[in-house]
Amino acid sequence: MRMLRRRSKSLAWLRLGALVAGVVLVGASVGLSILGARDDRATLDSGLMREDRKHTEAINEYFGRARDLMLLQAQNPSFADFYASAGTRIDKVAAGNAHLDQAVHSLAYLEDLYGGRIGEICFIDHSGAENARLVRGKRATFSSLSLNESANPFFWPTFAVGVGQVYQAAAYISPDTHDLVISNSTLVPGLPSGQQAVIHFEVSMASFADITADPGIRFMIVDAPTGTTIADSRMLAGASAGSVDDGHAFAALAKSGRDNGVTTIGDVRVAFDHLKSTKTNANDWYIIAAAPALNAGFGGYFGARTLILVGAALALFIFALASFRGYQRRLEHAAVTDALTSLPNRNMLCDEVEQALTAKRRNGGAVAVLVVDLDRFKEVNDTLGHHYGDQLLTAIGPRIRSVLRDGDTIARLGGDEFGLLLRSVHGPAEAVDVANRILARLSDPFQVGDLALQVEASIGIAISPQHGNDYTELLQHADTAMYVAKQSGLGASLYDTALDSHDPRRLLLLGELRRALDNGELVMHYQPKTFLSTDELRGVEALLRWNHPLRGLMLPDDFIPYAEHTALIQPLTDWVIERAVTDIKGWLDAGREIAVSINVSTRSLHDHRLCDSIAEQLQRHNVPSRLLIVEITETAIMTEPAKAREVLVALDEMGVEVSIDDFGTGQSSLAYLTTLPIHELKIDRSFVTHMRSRADDAVIVRSVIDLGHNLGLRVVAEGVEDHDTREQLYEAGCLIAQGYLWSRPLAVDALDAWLQSRDVVRQ
Repeated sequence: MRMLRRRSKSLAWLRLGALVAGVVLVGASVGLSILGARDDRATLDSGLMREDRKHTEAINEYFGRARDLMLLQAQNPSFADFYASAGTRIDKVAAGNAHLDQAVHSLAYLEDLYGGRIGEICFIDHSGAENARLVRGKRATFSSLSLNESANPFFWPTFAVGVGQVYQAAAYISPDTHDLVISNSTLVPGLPSGQQAVIHFEVSMASFADITADPGIRFMIVDAPTGTTIADSRMLAGASAGSVDDGHAFAALAKSGRDNGVTTIGDVRVAFDHLKSTKTNANDWYIIAAAPALNAGFGGYFGARTLILVGAALALFIFALASFRGYQRRLEHAAVTDALTSLPNRNMLCDEVEQALTAKRRNGGAVAVLVVDLDRFKEVNDTLGHHYGDQLLTAIGPRIRSVLRDGDTIARLGGDEFGLLLRSVHGPAEAVDVANRILARLSDPFQVGDLALQVEASIGIAISPQHGNDYTELLQHADTAMYVAKQSGLGASLYDTALDSHDPRRLLLLGELRRALDNGELVMHYQPKTFLSTDELRGVEALLRWNHPLRGLMLPDDFIPYAEHTALIQPLTDWVIERAVTDIKGWLDAGREIAVSINVSTRSLHDHRLCDSIAEQLQRHNVPSRLLIVEITETAIMTEPAKAREVLVALDEMGVEVSIDDFGTGQSSLAYLTTLPIHELKIDRSFVTHMRSRADDAVIVRSVIDLGHNLGLRVVAEGVEDHDTREQLYEAGCLIAQGYLWSRPLAVDALDAWLQSRDVVRQ
C-alpha cells in the first residue's frame, strides 16, 4: 500500500513537472513568436523602405535626366534655324522645311534614349499651333497638327518659368495616346526677336510602375492631394499584394503631414516617400512600396493532458523558429538578388563597392566600377519577344563572369544594364583592358533557342579615387562614360569630367557658346610653320579662340570637349572652315599664298558633311584646295577606321591634304596608316620639348622623322622654343617646325604685321 502511495505521489510530481515544462515551453513559444513577429516586421519594413528608396531614387534620376536632356535638346540649332529661315511659319510647316525636318529628327532621338517610355513629342509655336508632333515615333501629317495647344496644362506654366527651366505638368490623360501621362517642356532659347516656342514630350505613368524584384511587393505612385493611385505595379503584374482603400487611406496619409516612413493601412504594410511639388514640377506624389502586413499575435491550444501540451508547445516553437528563419532568408535573398538572372542586384553591388572602398582606404589602392549596357537590346524584345530577351539577359552574366577575377562582382542594375566591381586595379589601363576583353567575349554569338544572336555593348568606367569616393558617385560617373561610349561608338570609355552631361558647367558653356557663334565672340589665331633651313614661311596652323565677355580669351581645351559630344560641334566646325578659307582668300588678294591647317574633331571626321562644308567654302571664295590642310589625331582615325577612311579619301579626291597631329601619342596601327591618303606627320610637342634632356624622347623624334620620310610624308615638329632644339631637329633631318622660337599664335592683323617685318628684314 505504501508502495502504491509512493508510486502515485511520484506520478503526481512527474505530471506537475511535465506541466511546468509544458507551461515553460508554451511561454517560450509565445515569447519567441512575439519576438519573431517583431523581427519579421522589422525585416519587412527594412525591405519595403529599401525598395521604396530605390524607386524614389530612380524617379528623381529620371527627373534630373529629363531636365538635362530637355535643356540640351532646346540648344539644338535646328529650332532657331527654322524660325530664322525665309517664309512664314505656316508655309514652312506645310512645305516640309529642312530645318524643321532636322528638329524632328532630333526630337525623335529622345525616344531612343528613353526606350519606349515616350508616347508623344511636340514642337509648338508661342501661338499654340503645333510645328511638329510625333506619336509613338510616327510623325503627324500637316493636316492633323493642332492649331491651338495653349489649353494643355503644360503650355502657359512653361512660359512662366522661363528660358533655361524645364516644367513638369501634373499627370493628365493624353488626347493623342489616351494614356495617363506627365509632360516635360521647356522654351527654346536663341530664337529671333519676337519668336517663342516650346518643346515637350509625354511619358506614360504606366512606364514608372516597374515590377519589383520581389513579386510580393507592390509599387505605387499616389497623387497626394486626392489619394488617387496613378501608377501601380500590381496592374502590370496581374497579381494582388493586399487590398488598400486608396482614396480614403492615402488621403489620410497626406493629411498626416509625414513625408516618409512606414505604416499599416488596412491589411497592408506601407513604406512611403513624399515627393513634393515645386515651381517647375506640379506633381505632388507619394512613392509607395507595399506588402501584406504580418500578424504579430499568437494563437495556441491548451489541452487537458500534459503530453499533448508539451507536443503542441514544441511544435509551435519549431514552427515559429523555422517560419521566421525561412521568411527572413527569402526576404534577404530577394533584397540583394535579381529575380531573372540570379545575379546580385543594385543593392548588393552598393554594399560590395562600399566594402571594397573601405578596404582600399585602409590598405591603399583603387577600385573600378563599370557599367555595361547592351546596344539595341530593345530590337531583340520587339522583334523576337520578351522570352528571347530574358534568355539573352540570363546568358550575359556567365559570359562577363568568365573574364573577371574571383573577387570581382557582377550585378544586374535593371533592364539590359549590368554593373561590375573590380576590387583592385593598378590604373585606368588595367580597367580599360578588362572592358575590352569583356567586349571581345560578348561579341561571340549567343545561342538562344534555335537562334544565334549577335550582341554588342557599351561600357563606361570610373575609378576611385579620381572619379569618386563612394558608390553613388562612381556609378553615376561610370554611367556617364557609358553614354559617351554608346554615342561615339567607342565600345569602352573612361570617365572624363569634361564629357559629363550632368556637369552644370557643361550646360552653361554650351548655352554661352551658341550665343558666341551668333555674337561674333569667336576669333582665329594663326601660328606660323617655317622651314628650318631658311626660316621661310611654310604655312600656318589655325587655332580657335573664344573671346569670352567675362572669362577673357579662352583656349579650345576649355570648351571644345563640351561641344564635341553635342550637335553644336557641327556649326562650330563650319565656322572654323569658313573663317580659315576667308582669311586664305584675303591673303591671296594681298599677294600672299599661305596654306592653312585646321583642326577637326573626332565627331566631325566621321561626318560626311565635313567634305560638303569644305567644298562649299572653297568654291564660294574661289580658293585652291591645296591651300587647306585638315589636321586630325590618331585616336580620331582609330575610333571608327571605316568611316574615317571614307571621309579622308573624299578629302584627298578634292585635293585637300590631311595631317596627323600629335603623332606618337595615340594607338594607331602603322599598317593601317600606310593605306590612308596622309600627307603630313606632326611630332607632338611632348617629345620635342624634352628631346635635349631625355634620350628616349630624342630617339622617338628621330624615329618619327625617318618613318615619315620613308613613307614620303612631310614631317613637322611642334613646340620648338630654343635654337638648340632647332639645330638638333635639323640635324635629325626635320625640315619644318613651329613654336614660340618664331612666334606665338597671332590674330590676323598681328600675323600680317609679323610677315611684313620679316619682309623688311630680308630686304
